[in-house]
Parts: sequence; C-alpha cells; structure tokens
Amino acid sequence: MKNLKIKLTLLPLIAFLCFFTSDVEAQVKVVNNKLGVNKTNPVYRLDVGGTIRATEFRDGTYVTLRTPSGYTNIGPGNVHWSHFLTDRPAFWFQKRVEINGNFSSYGNNAHDNGTNAKRWRRGYFTTVYRVGEQALSDKKAKENFRDIDSALGKVLRLNGVLYDYKPEIFMPEIYAAQPTDDASESSNTGSEKSTASDTNTEQLKAQADIERKDHLGFIAQDVMEIVPEAVEYDEETGLHSMSYTALIPILVEAIKEQQKQIEELKAALGK
Repeated sequence: MKNLKIKLTLLPLIAFLCFFTSDVEAQVKVVNNKLGVNKTNPVYRLDVGGTIRATEFRDGTYVTLRTPSGYTNIGPGNVHWSHFLTDRPAFWFQKRVEINGNFSSYGNNAHDNGTNAKRWRRGYFTTVYRVGEQALSDKKAKENFRDIDSALGKVLRLNGVLYDYKPEIFMPEIYAAQPTDDASESSNTGSEKSTASDTNTEQLKAQADIERKDHLGFIAQDVMEIVPEAVEYDEETGLHSMSYTALIPILVEAIKEQQKQIEELKAALGK
C-alpha cells in the first residue's frame, strides 16, 4: 500500500516530464534555453507555432511589449480604435507601410505631415484637395538671380491640349495590378466575398472612367523643349511630369513683354 502511494505521488511529475521531453508529440518543448509551443525544435527564446491569445491585459486594455529601452502597448483601448502606444518619442518602421483605408489626422487642422528638417521627397496622388498651398520663396533661400529671356516667344510656342489619362496610368491598382495574396485569399473564402470584391472593383473602374477624362494641360515632352526647368523625369515609372506653377513667372514676363510692345505701337501710332 505504501508503494502504491509513492507511485501515485510521482504520477504528476512523470506526466510533467513526459510533457516536456517528448520529441515528436510535445506541445511545449525546451531546447538549449529556448521554449517552443507547438515547436519541437524552437529557434528563438520563445517560438510559438500558432495563434497567441492574451486574456490578461495591462490596465485591462493593452498587451505590453517591454525592453530595457521602453515599452509599446498594443490593443483596442476603446470601442472606436485599436491603439499603439509607447513611451518612446516616435514609432519607426523599417519597411514601406501600406494602409488599406483612409490615412487621416486625428484632429482637423491640428497636425503636420513632416517637418522642415524631415521632408517627404515626393508624393503620388490622383487628386489633391487643399485649402492653401505655400512654396518656399524667401529671398534668403535663393541665389544666382537671372532674368527670364524671350518669355513671350516661349509662351507662343506652348500648346495647351484637352486630353484623357490612360486607364492603367490613372488607376493602376485597378486596371494593371497583378493578383495579390489578398485576391487569392478572397477567391478561397467563398463566392460571396469574391462577388463583393468584384462589385467594388467595378464601381472603382466606373468612377475612374469619369475622372480620368477631359483634363486641360500640356504634354511634358513638348514643354521640356521650351521650358526644361518645368519638367522632371521619374526613373521609377519612366514617365515625365511637370510643374504648372513653374510656368507662371514666364507668363508674367510674357505679359510684360507684350504690354511693352503695345505701348510702343501706341506711341508710334500717336506720332
């Protein structure tokens, strides 16, 4: 009877050891100070094969990731948003960030996008709605001033055109994008989701077909021969773009040249 009690006492220990030492069926495995969950050969200090779920949160809301440098809290802080909070001065992302939805400021007219010391190099937009626009134009920021020669002659050589954008240029992600993992997933999760996605795509195409038509402007390659300072070539896309505001000084000087000619003709006729 005494031996039976000893055996019963050792059962939990034996079960525990079996749990941690099974080579094939183990759910939890410790190898060289590395803990694996559903991993028989863990590579990291904590290596989990599957989904991690937390039911106990900091302040009842966040999961906290803490290092000697600080912490990051992750979790839905309220019924409206999911939050990323940190005691560091900023978040830093190593790779490109893609957002499937709107990117907006928390408060209207309350925040800046970039700073004078850390500017965005360029941005690609289909349509920009703005209340105001400012270009750096302080004399203290400029040097080597020159007059614009033959402004009127340049204006007379410019040709304004009415045109439509090609569909694959105006809305490349709709007309020319390759299938993505999301698209594959959509096709594998049932026809209902695929139908909704197809409907949304068709609506975007219909809207794009309206917005891409009847634009007024210039052809950049033609402008480059007349005012090369207004044209830029993008090596990434292989396309030319131009600054329409760069033509304003030329238009102003052309008007002044033309007005001078008018005054000279008026003076000649007066004689």
